[in-house]
Amino acid sequence: VFNHKVAPYNRVSRRDPINDPHIPAPAITHLAFGQNGRDLVTVDTSWTENTSVGCNYTLQGPTGSTTEMNMCTNIKFWTYVDAPQSSKVEQRKRRNGEMPMSYELVSSMVAPHGRNGQVYALAITPDGSTACTLSREEDAFRVWVKNTSYSLSAAKEMGSTLWKCLYRVRSPSGYANLLSGCELMGEGLVSFSSDGSVLSVAYGPYLTLWDHANATLLTSVSV
Repeated sequence: VFNHKVAPYNRVSRRDPINDPHIPAPAITHLAFGQNGRDLVTVDTSWTENTSVGCNYTLQGPTGSTTEMNMCTNIKFWTYVDAPQSSKVEQRKRRNGEMPMSYELVSSMVAPHGRNGQVYALAITPDGSTACTLSREEDAFRVWVKNTSYSLSAAKEMGSTLWKCLYRVRSPSGYANLLSGCELMGEGLVSFSSDGSVLSVAYGPYLTLWDHANATLLTSVSV
């Protein structure tokens, strides 16, 4: 079994372990691989006492005491890199049953759908060049593209990101607020065709088909 650390977790003890609310651990809410496994997109949530970022929540402790904390949503883009010869530390980890995966973080963004926007669905094209996320709070989906004009090493030298948000597409007229009533979660809300040319986005009982290269609505069907 392989493992990969997506959201580092600093396990800091609470000031008052009896009365203070339990601080939730980071959680990976979505992940998607390209067909060849070299491209990986993850979405995770993490908690912070910095109330100027993320969505605000009030956590309640066992005795009723409360703490204001914010939950931040993060999208991260990873690329598989061929691992060099294993070091002694890695060899020891493997003997202990740990199998780290050789994915390198190439791009990331905090609050990809705005401060209060959560990600409800994630999909990636089979070739790993385009991804899509969907948010109810923003009432929109976003198309993310990978810059394939230069290599990972060249991007590092230029201090540039390999992924960027190409479009933000608000719910079309007639489909507004349908996301809030849709109970389907995960892969079913957004997906790409097998050749990656068409994006499907579900709005309640309607399935819309898009040319994601230019954010054009092609057609819609009732399901």
